Amino acid sequence: MEISDADWSVDKKGTWLNLLGNHAEIVNICKKIDPNKRYTVTIKEERNHRSLDANAYAWKLINKLAVKLQTTSEKEITEEEIYRQYIPDIGDNFEMMLVKDENQKKICDIWHSKGTGWVTNVLAPSKDHEGYSWVRFYYGSSMFDTKQMSRLIDFIIDDCKKNGIEILPPDKIQAMKEGWN
Repeated sequence: MEISDADWSVDKKGTWLNLLGNHAEIVNICKKIDPNKRYTVTIKEERNHRSLDANAYAWKLINKLAVKLQTTSEKEITEEEIYRQYIPDIGDNFEMMLVKDENQKKICDIWHSKGTGWVTNVLAPSKDHEGYSWVRFYYGSSMFDTKQMSRLIDFIIDDCKKNGIEILPPDKIQAMKEGWN
């Protein structure tokens, strides 16, 4: 539900969180509340999501890169590998966690199962907690905001230019980026 303002009030029952939003959505949510159950609420800042056109274009370029790199290299490289290589460079798209070494593979595998771009990077054993290591858990592009997705496309375009792969004119690329707003 989108909310445009919040306030609080106090009465004999306790402190209330008041949210300003769409009347029908609020009424629908309130009807579903069972007073005999406990609930949790999460409020997140609204983020612009990538456009499907921009995402499709990114994957089209990644495919062209994979084909080009396979013809110029002895090593076969997949589209997924190319995509994953960009993820750590995006910025502000990871969580750092201390993970028990014996559970590391299982936890990383669970993270990877969320999608192609959900990658991990095991950094170093903890100096303060024996048997634990620090791991970076990177979010895939499905979680990217407009700026992050824009950086991903810019990275892909830079690599395409370096490899002589034709790209769309800058104004069309910019229009795709602006399509997220």
